[in-house]
Amino acid sequence: MQSSNNKKKYFYLYILGDDNKWNRISTPVPYRINENKSFFGPCKKPIRESIKKKFLKDNEKVDLKGEKCNHEIFISGINPAKKDEIRELLFAGKIEELFTFRYAWNHYHEMGKRDKKIKEMINGIEGKKKDIGKKFSPLHLKPIEEGGKIGYEHVTDEHDDWIYDLLSNTEINAYKRILNVEHLKKKDKFLKYIKDKNIKKKIFKNEKERITFQRDCCFSVENIFFSHRDNNYTTIQLDNEFLQIIRDGFIKNKNAKRIETHMGPDVKAPFGYAQNPNKSNKFDKYGRGYLLLEDDLAEDFINHIRQKLKLDNHKKEAIKLESMSLKPKALLLRVGADTGKSAGGFLGSISEDNSFEWTSIPGHNDPLWEELTYGDNLSKKDKPATKIRQLQKLKKGDLLVFYAGLKKNNVDAIYIIGYYVIKRIYDLIEPSLTNEKLNEIIEELNQKYKNPHVKFINKLRKANIITVGEKGGLLKKGIKIGSKIITYKDNKKKSQYIMDPEFYFLRYYGDITRSGSGHKINFKNAWNLLKEKKLQKVEKMDFSELEWVKIWKTLSKEEILEIINEIKEKNIDEKYFTKILIKNVYLDDDEIKSELESVKNKSS
Repeated sequence: MQSSNNKKKYFYLYILGDDNKWNRISTPVPYRINENKSFFGPCKKPIRESIKKKFLKDNEKVDLKGEKCNHEIFISGINPAKKDEIRELLFAGKIEELFTFRYAWNHYHEMGKRDKKIKEMINGIEGKKKDIGKKFSPLHLKPIEEGGKIGYEHVTDEHDDWIYDLLSNTEINAYKRILNVEHLKKKDKFLKYIKDKNIKKKIFKNEKERITFQRDCCFSVENIFFSHRDNNYTTIQLDNEFLQIIRDGFIKNKNAKRIETHMGPDVKAPFGYAQNPNKSNKFDKYGRGYLLLEDDLAEDFINHIRQKLKLDNHKKEAIKLESMSLKPKALLLRVGADTGKSAGGFLGSISEDNSFEWTSIPGHNDPLWEELTYGDNLSKKDKPATKIRQLQKLKKGDLLVFYAGLKKNNVDAIYIIGYYVIKRIYDLIEPSLTNEKLNEIIEELNQKYKNPHVKFINKLRKANIITVGEKGGLLKKGIKIGSKIITYKDNKKKSQYIMDPEFYFLRYYGDITRSGSGHKINFKNAWNLLKEKKLQKVEKMDFSELEWVKIWKTLSKEEILEIINEIKEKNIDEKYFTKILIKNVYLDDDEIKSELESVKNKSS
């Protein structure tokens, strides 16, 4: 998205409202539709009024993308002040199209029929705390016509001062004359009057009174970057080069007051300081207004943003432009029940045509195919295991390939059983994670997912990494990739699983016996193998009882009695599982039933 040298450039820089988070935009404006596009609706009224006057004028829409357009407009927001922290840019983008709220309403509602992300924007963001039950959408003004008059109706909870989103200060005064309330000089008193009088949330153009909606302007933006969870909240910290451009901009705009008062702009107060009217020796940070940079200053600011995006490799959070350049990865992971005691002590079965049913480790249904999640946690010593470190290095678009040991005609082998294309990684082990961010992530996980590792997080509030897929799932038929071999060392028998030679194209050639790590494989070849495979339809349900019944039914009477004896000897509380077994399994065997009852009575 490089600028053309022969086009005049404008750059609008402003400070985001206090309702936004320090490291991300948490209000509906600007609204991030996806990693490439955002919508700038009812916010920064003076900026929109300026853009309406200079560029949109009386048009419904102006396209800035074409070669015929002789200018480019950029916009960026600085995070709100927080104690003595260095300020940061939270987003920057190039404006693609300008339009009225009327055009935006019709345009995005039509797109929302086909685009899920647009539909989410139309429906709005759910309110929290004092705003529970409300929805905040940047498409808050619906175009209306009544009696030959055209206007807007306020239809969402976004902006109580919605009238100011349309009317300039001059038009507000004209509207007060119409209502005969010119004495209400202050904004809050005027809005309270409108609310108390229960005036309808509608307003119409009035050419006679010169109410023409001078702020009726919004726009679509092509993102240069936008701080978001998908890119680990990428931000750009202000530095001296940014500040020098800002100072030059204030001088050029003949607003030297911003740089002459106190010490002028700095990294904590990029728009400078103003003297506190109540305390002569106190200076407050400017938090309102905007700065318009033009020509060389605009281009310098844009270029420095791009340079920072490329050079800030020292930050832990992934920079979008860099992560896009990395080759996608694929990781082969063993899951499901296994012959080890901690993994159930048995293998699931697979039929002659390679169809199978998913058999999880007893009581631990992970991966949770119905929601495309998979988790892992720290070792007992609170140190990241190899697999944890491998998962931390993955990103959106990478591939998790799951394999399991399965038994066919009493022959053990290794089969690929499913895959995820990663949508997001929730890393709760990241050292820079603050308690506030950790709590936000935990809250989000509990609202969205039921993976066993989410429950584990609720106990320890740390020590987990959760991956979420955007597509994939459980295969209808397994793909055999490895075979079991028996070796002997010092007269001791050892079994292990080795990759079959016909699958060496995955670029892994060795032992695939269950271990504490995954195996790196070739992304392109793995994806070509899996992308056309049919997936099982996994119903949403509680797997716990179903899985245990299925597991115990695969065991012989002798194996059942051996496990029950171990439970009794080790004083393990198996009340829930023995209750399931008594209800569902082996009711026709008095010996097993008697043993299960003794465990149940002991645990109760």
